[in-house]
Order: sequence, then structure tokens, then C-alpha cells
Amino acid sequence: MKKIFFLMITLLFSFQFVNAQNNCLDFDGTDDYVDIGIGPSTVQTVELWINPASTSEYCIDLNGSAYIWVSTGTLTATGFTSPTIYVNGVASTAISLNEWQHIAVTTSTGINASNFDIGRKTTDYFDGKIDEVKLWDDVRTKAEIRASMYQELEGNESGLVAYYKFNESSLTNANDDQSSSNYDGTLTNMTGSEWTPSSAFFGPK
Repeated sequence: MKKIFFLMITLLFSFQFVNAQNNCLDFDGTDDYVDIGIGPSTVQTVELWINPASTSEYCIDLNGSAYIWVSTGTLTATGFTSPTIYVNGVASTAISLNEWQHIAVTTSTGINASNFDIGRKTTDYFDGKIDEVKLWDDVRTKAEIRASMYQELEGNESGLVAYYKFNESSLTNANDDQSSSNYDGTLTNMTGSEWTPSSAFFGPK
């Protein structure tokens, strides 16, 4: 009887946890993107969850010359000085289609996010889903990345300069959830119907 009760409690907890998962944004690959405008002046680590639907994708662009993109299954960071690239918490550049993967890129030199977009670079657009975008002004270690990649942040963590949980449900803006920041984004060529439930935190562990 105790085992049955314990199983019921576990299943109830799991059900509540699943239903408490974040939303994410679903980009159409044609013209959808989030326009942040002027972002943080110093960025040394970028983290986000992606679920790409096709082989050539521009995930995030900080200033037109520093951006992260996927091409034929390989994650590339252009304009990052001495970049270290992590996929699912390990040093790797291999990306799969149609599944959630956590990616992180660090750079030894701070980048000014002076023209910050999520989901595009100029006229190249992301096709797929993006969730949990985090920008830091320090070089995150592999241990730090792995410690927080499967959880939402409070927003007041040291070094966090912009944070997009993407938990909105119908709005045409994307809130910056970093507690003392003000880098809200505008959904561009999107109606607000692109918010969809996310299973990013259940990605490969």
C-alpha cells in the first residue's frame, strides 16, 4: 500500500512538473525573429535551447558580426574570440535536427550586443524552436553551464545580463527576465500565436 501511495505521489509530482514547463517560440524560417535592439554592452557567454527544423539556421546575432548558427549539423560561432562551444553540456559542435539541444558559446573577449536579434541574421532566419536564452558578462565554465542548463534561473544570478525564459503565451513582446535589466524584445513578423509548450528541459541528459 505504501508503494502504491508513493507511486501515486511521484506520478502526481511528475504530471505537475511537466505541465509547469516553459513555453518557447516557434520560428517559421521565413521572416520571424525577436528584435531586441541594443542589448548588453559586454557578453562573454551565450546559452540557449534550440530545436532546429532544417540544416541551415541562424540562432542568435549580437551585432551583425558576432553570431551563432547551424549549418549541415555543425554549430558555428562567428565573431567570437577563441570560442569554446558546448552542446548538451559537453565540448562539441554536433547538432541534430528536430530535437532539443542546449548550446553554449563562450568568448575570451567581451562582445557588445549593439544590434541584438534572436532567430535571424540580416535576411537569414531560424526555422524551429528556441527557448531559455541567457547572456552572461563572464566566461561560464562547463560545470556552471551544466549546473543550470536544466532549470529556470531566478534572474538575479551574478554575471547574468539578459535572460529570456520565453514563458509568454500570447504577447508580441519577449520579456527580459534578468531582474535589473531592460532588454525586452519585440516579436517581428509574428502575431503572438507562436508561443508553444516547450519540452526543452527534457532534452538529452
